[in-house]
Amino acid sequence: FASKSGESVPAYQNNIYQGVFFNKTSAVFGMQYILQYNEQRQLLFNGGDERKLNSNEVLLRYSPIKILTWQNTFSNSVKINNSAAFESRNFSITSKVAKSELIFQTGTKWRINIAFKYSERQNDLTSKEQAKVQEVALDFKYNQSQKGSLLFNFSYTNNQYNAINDNSTVAFEMLNGLNRGQNFIWGLNYRVNLNSYLQINLNYNGRQVAGNKQTIHTGGIQAGAYF
Repeated sequence: FASKSGESVPAYQNNIYQGVFFNKTSAVFGMQYILQYNEQRQLLFNGGDERKLNSNEVLLRYSPIKILTWQNTFSNSVKINNSAAFESRNFSITSKVAKSELIFQTGTKWRINIAFKYSERQNDLTSKEQAKVQEVALDFKYNQSQKGSLLFNFSYTNNQYNAINDNSTVAFEMLNGLNRGQNFIWGLNYRVNLNSYLQINLNYNGRQVAGNKQTIHTGGIQAGAYF
């Protein structure tokens, strides 16, 4: 890559994040607009690699009662990947996303999120690859002050994709790493504070993706000490 002065630039990164808020401190109603632009370029021995993300997002928040919040998000974004060495990884994906979410929360003890998200994506580089994604998600968190917390999440995603190859880089981006069809993902995390300086985390994750009859289960345990 070359700079304005004509000198070779081995790496370049530009990040812009701007937000405009209305009624930000209000507990009843609020709005915000977020503009995000990320650009990253890198000069490699086999050619240049360029990545861009341009996103516009509007968020509306309304709380009719203290324990309930209705939140809606609308976004339009363009994600570009341009690699001189791997042309099969090149894409320019336009995404339109609408998300509606209900949040139930009483103080800091427990919180429940129920969300529905609809996305439409198209690869403008070819104008042939298109995807429609519908997702329903549930998140539950129970917190005990100074004792620990329990977090459970579940999501169902239905992917419609018109391309033949599901294993390409473009398909991975269009389908969020899942397969076309019905996909189920769930997880459970339990954090317990044994005392003021010792903490243990137990986690379990499972997934059942379309086209794969085998359910994948993973689990782990982590201990941490704070001094």
